Amino acid sequence: MRSHHSPRSDSGRVRATASGWLAVLPLALFLGACSSSTSSDGGAVYTAEQVSCALFSRDDAAAVLGVPAADIQVTAEELYEGNWDCGFNGGGLDKLVSFNITLSPGVEEAAVDMAQYRGHLETASGTSPFREDLADGAYSEVDGLGDEALWTAVNGTLTVRQGNFSLQISLPKDREVQVGIAKKILAPL
Repeated sequence: MRSHHSPRSDSGRVRATASGWLAVLPLALFLGACSSSTSSDGGAVYTAEQVSCALFSRDDAAAVLGVPAADIQVTAEELYEGNWDCGFNGGGLDKLVSFNITLSPGVEEAAVDMAQYRGHLETASGTSPFREDLADGAYSEVDGLGDEALWTAVNGTLTVRQGNFSLQISLPKDREVQVGIAKKILAPL
């Protein structure tokens, strides 16, 4: 008796399976090319085609700012290759969402940049006018966002790294609102 899982069980089944794989192969290759790759250290490597200010929409900003989406002015500027400033203005200083996206060449470079940022925050926290105002330290780690995330009272920003993708949210200043924005931006990645 032949095994049900054996490719030799009948030649028709082998041909159907092989032709099925050939039909699916181009789709699999296309989807693989569109998705992020993984570096040798296991972190995701994103491309400029995968990330942009469009990861956060006018509708997303409207929900955060409490204004109609039609009233929001969107600005998106590529400052240099792999770095974008993104802004959503709902009409007033208290109705702003602002963030920066950076793509490093690789995961290791992005992790080094994050470590250097921590060092800069520690240096800044030891200088006036911050020394007395930062009883909790230069920054605090934020769990559950990307590969690593931190929030700092030095400049009121949330910074998140996921693979070679880094996100820094500067407005609004509310930490929990920033976390919600970060989750929305990271969701499709």
